Amino acid sequence: AWRGSVPRAAKDAPKRDHLYPFPLSCGVRPCCDSKAGCGDLGGAHRTVVTLPPRPLPPKCKRHAEDAEHVRCVYCQDMFRLEENWRGRCQEAPDPVRTCIRRVSFIWCADSLLYHCMSDPEGEYFDPCSCDTRDEHFCLRWAALVGLSLLAPCMCCYGPLRACHRCGVACRCCGGKHKAAS
Repeated sequence: AWRGSVPRAAKDAPKRDHLYPFPLSCGVRPCCDSKAGCGDLGGAHRTVVTLPPRPLPPKCKRHAEDAEHVRCVYCQDMFRLEENWRGRCQEAPDPVRTCIRRVSFIWCADSLLYHCMSDPEGEYFDPCSCDTRDEHFCLRWAALVGLSLLAPCMCCYGPLRACHRCGVACRCCGGKHKAAS
């Protein structure tokens, strides 16, 4: 039965000596006499070389620093716990940004773009993007203007987003890395 990526038999197998057969010339101690079926390699005999396992490197300050790095559950990046402040992880949940999106009704524009202007894979440009590569650039902005007439609070998204970016720069807003447990 498989568990993980290592078969059970391989996990339970006893540790073996590190034996490595190397082809050597005739003057070296062979592992067998010139008998038939003895592992002859084109005139050379095999010998068994036993090597002990390599010792672990001594612990030093650098290894201690590496141990302080942990992996983030959101973005899978390695980070140091003492350097983890708000705004460091783009993938982590950010309650301030979520509040801005809800209060300014930008989620309404996201829904409109997803249902009306997305490609077959469901991808679409950011509602407030000024990227002119989008084939629906003018249509997207016309839809945003129309939505802002129905929900005027959408006009607050730009200033609120600018305030949020200032908060991220000051390290008081944004998502933080979360260490994998």
